[in-house]
Amino acid sequence: MTRALHALHLLALLAIGLTSCRASESGGSTTPSASSGDVARERILPMPSGALELSRAAATQLTLDGLLTRLSELTGVTFSMAPNTQARLQVAGVVLTQDQRVPAAEVYPWVESLLQQHGYALAVLQNSGAPLVGVYQASDPTAKPPAIRVEASELDECRMHPAVRFSTMLTLPNTDVRALGNSLRILSPDTPTGGVIPVGTTNSVILNGSGRDVAELAALLMSVEVESRQKAERAAASAAAQKP
Repeated sequence: MTRALHALHLLALLAIGLTSCRASESGGSTTPSASSGDVARERILPMPSGALELSRAAATQLTLDGLLTRLSELTGVTFSMAPNTQARLQVAGVVLTQDQRVPAAEVYPWVESLLQQHGYALAVLQNSGAPLVGVYQASDPTAKPPAIRVEASELDECRMHPAVRFSTMLTLPNTDVRALGNSLRILSPDTPTGGVIPVGTTNSVILNGSGRDVAELAALLMSVEVESRQKAERAAASAAAQKP
């Protein structure tokens, strides 16, 4: 987990004490909920038709561009990129220490993890009909890969696609998300998550970033929410027991 996520966890734990009293005074507590919106989709991209077979010997001639071609053949997804990005992919070799057979269910995270390792990000430009995915150099300040929005119930998609840009909204009734977001931006302005953005004066927060970062942040925030809610419930129970 990144240093930014560790910082967020510490700040969140501090915020529990500030928010639990307010939660107990409100007379109710709820678990994190997904925002209302589109009906949950089965998959944002088609599942591969089979395993990805790579031999160590053949991999000496395999580039990231060739790896994307193999992924396209297995999934029917078309990958689009700028000419300079393609030129870099064509010379970036894939080095394997052993033969590799990647099961179909693990093909996306395996390939995308390699792309992330080499500094690339993906964006789903179209996910119906003829799926289209953009490939971007993460270090390019002019590259602005659009994020695809998913519901909190679809966070498994974020884990399946670590290099794809995602956006999701969580509602955390017992957590001071505004204080957490502000503190995280101050302590970790270079965080790769793309931001923890409070929604107005509500207890909802928007998470933007790569699939891996969004999934980790969401899991962390929901864990903190549960801790905060439980502390509020204990405080309310203690206060009730002390009443004559």
